[in-house]
Amino acid sequence: MTTVIHKLLIKSIKDDLIWNWLIRQTFVKAYSFRCVILSLILTGLSISAAVGQGGNPTILSFPKSIYQGGTENYEVLQSSSGEIMVANNNGLLVYDGSEWKCIPLANKTILRSIEWEGERLYAGGQNEFGYYQKSSLDEWEYFSLTAEIPGAIQLEDIWDITNTGKGLLCRTSTAIFRVIGDKIETVLLDNETFSSWYGDSRYHVNLSDGLYDLQGDSLVSLMRSDALIQGKVIREDGLSFWVTENDGFLDEKGRPIRSGASLMFSKVGVNNIRDYNDGYLVCTKESGVIVLNEKLEIEKIYGVESGLQRNFIHDVYVDRNMDFWLATSNGVDYIQESSPLRFLQPDGTLQGAGYAYAEFNGNQYFGTSNGLFFTEND
Repeated sequence: MTTVIHKLLIKSIKDDLIWNWLIRQTFVKAYSFRCVILSLILTGLSISAAVGQGGNPTILSFPKSIYQGGTENYEVLQSSSGEIMVANNNGLLVYDGSEWKCIPLANKTILRSIEWEGERLYAGGQNEFGYYQKSSLDEWEYFSLTAEIPGAIQLEDIWDITNTGKGLLCRTSTAIFRVIGDKIETVLLDNETFSSWYGDSRYHVNLSDGLYDLQGDSLVSLMRSDALIQGKVIREDGLSFWVTENDGFLDEKGRPIRSGASLMFSKVGVNNIRDYNDGYLVCTKESGVIVLNEKLEIEKIYGVESGLQRNFIHDVYVDRNMDFWLATSNGVDYIQESSPLRFLQPDGTLQGAGYAYAEFNGNQYFGTSNGLFFTEND
């Protein structure tokens, strides 16, 4: 059954009618037709506006037994033809909506980072650097550029590849090098790096003593701090904040910000942060993916209890349909965020069968195999 669902995923993404058929068929095999109708009502299939606002969207999990790769995944991107590309322990995972393929690096080590430059997907791994490109037979092939890297650079792991629009900047644990086509030049040597990202038309690098801005081939100090900076957010009122791994939000001068989201992030750990609509998606170490609104308030949390395989999320990618793809510490997860379909579990982790639903005096009542449950005011 799981295999059938995964093979039909691409059709569900492209055609809502087929997706609805798939959902109906799945439930039909589990319950009678009467239970199907009642269960769909319970999951908020746009029947009640109040119910439709709650619950979780469809979440599909792809374990390594499905994609035939390594356990851990680090980054997700999408090709111009719609394929999902994932940096994996065993190489590059490519998913066309029907099947997965794993294409290893030249030295068959861990693929840590990926980035597009034209039709090339550049790839950084352990002691390996190169790019993937489609052949004349429409197959992805890997081409190594490791031999072109200046000998002074100690390659090790390439943790990040960033497209600045003026070439690629690649960061290892101790160096940064620039790539323009097949030409590779050294930018930074013998500095222990911890994180990097591109924002506000600037390339930021976190070293052991604080945050720096790369100007030309030189680093200029922006802020002295022991915190590991993972990104920057700008609130609707114009105020900007640094997002740290274990210290929550900091203001521009490095002072802690007191807020519910900041306190939570300091407890669960932040891996990275991505723009999403007018808000942000935060990948955490212990609490899955957290959705923030434009005021930096927590709107939604997707974790193991929602259906994810793991709470440790390396990366989240929003595809062309505005759905989420998650690179987790154990597998790949897909969240169909764009769908109006939402699933509710009124009895929590008991997850009993849904038998009846009614609205009365502004509340919603759910009759399940585990008893009667209701919502109040929200």
